[in-house]
Amino acid sequence: MKRSTIKNYFLLLKPFWAWFFVYVVLGVFYSVGFRLGQINFLKLALIFIIFQLFYGVIYIFNDLIDYESDRKNHEKSKRIIASGRVSRKHAFFFGLIALCVSLVASMFVSLLFFWFEIFFLVYNLTYSLLFKKIPYIDVFSSGVTHFMRFIMGACLFGGINSYYVGLAIYLIVIYGLFLKRYKEIKNGEEGRECLKGYSLNKIILLEIFIIACALVLALTSRGLDKIITGIFFLLLLFFAIGYFRSKLVQRITNKQFSADY
Repeated sequence: MKRSTIKNYFLLLKPFWAWFFVYVVLGVFYSVGFRLGQINFLKLALIFIIFQLFYGVIYIFNDLIDYESDRKNHEKSKRIIASGRVSRKHAFFFGLIALCVSLVASMFVSLLFFWFEIFFLVYNLTYSLLFKKIPYIDVFSSGVTHFMRFIMGACLFGGINSYYVGLAIYLIVIYGLFLKRYKEIKNGEEGRECLKGYSLNKIILLEIFIIACALVLALTSRGLDKIITGIFFLLLLFFAIGYFRSKLVQRITNKQFSADY
């Protein structure tokens, strides 16, 4: 086994997946009506640091749970734990320490932030141990955490009166994940045990249904919701059309939806 380094422990937290925090930021902006002067950016920066440390722990626990299956997958076998660059024992204890630090730190921000982290921890462990093994349920359940990031951002900075935007986020995320499943099946990829229960025809039908739902959201929403849901609908069409016509769009889609939790 290769010698563990500080860099490997840092990479265990998957810092390059921090872009998912954009849903939290969108929730913050939405809660204040995009009036930036009402945002406490110091608090937002602190939440970003704590939440990314916390979510890094979730990635570690997920990689520990998926250790055997990751070793069978050509791409996932290169991950820090699956490749043996950090032992499972060391990764587990590192994750526990990081979890304690993030939970304690979250309580200094607000008790609500702490309870959001508890929700994400319990839900993601349930997803990793149960939901991700069930065809189709794995995708629909995975989108929940992205929706909840938006809700968390809004609740921590003023509250939320409408769920249209959150639902639009949910739809575009599960659409991207179904595209990812489509690619995995077409390429004959291994390592995801629920793939055998999928059907390409059913995936296509579900994608059409998701597009229809996104259109309904865009047409029935009002004011600021209408603008944002309209933008998400156009992005969804971009993925829907471009994925099968452009290698660049395929790479962007597969990269952006590389994390299922």
